[in-house]
Amino acid sequence: MKKLITTLLLIATFLTFGYCNAMAGDKLSGIDKLGISALISQYKGYENFESVTIRRFGISLLRGATKAAAASEVEDEEDKAALDMVLGLMDGITKMTVADYSDCSDDVKKSFNTKALNILKDAEKLVEVKEDGENLVIYGTYVESDDKIRDVIILAEDAMICLYGEFSMESIAQMAAQDAE
Repeated sequence: MKKLITTLLLIATFLTFGYCNAMAGDKLSGIDKLGISALISQYKGYENFESVTIRRFGISLLRGATKAAAASEVEDEEDKAALDMVLGLMDGITKMTVADYSDCSDDVKKSFNTKALNILKDAEKLVEVKEDGENLVIYGTYVESDDKIRDVIILAEDAMICLYGEFSMESIAQMAAQDAE
């Protein structure tokens, strides 16, 4: 459970850094959800390509299961605060899609990533991390009038995570501050 919370905190930290990049940018573009969905559907037939989509009701069930499972793991107020923040961010998710192609051939990985980058070429790049020869890029849309980040796509070398919904900058900032402590 702590690994899940730590992972979500790390993502939130990336999103907070993305807020700064979005504020500095001139142009904000939305995510082409249909293009991403069509791409994932196209690759579902490939050997070792796995994907799962969880919609609003499933997210609600996942949130409840996370809360129930974490109840026994919460040891102090700090753990409870971290869990509350994660659950708060989960409230903003309306749909989540995860595509894992880590066991696919190098040709399939390269083809998928090339097509994904083409679909995302007009999307706002919030964060890019390069470490040990691997890249992780987080795309999304910062909506200044609402102070929210909408529709986040996390693209790695062999996986894609799509978090559709809205995330308030206040909750993301709180998670980042919690992670920094």
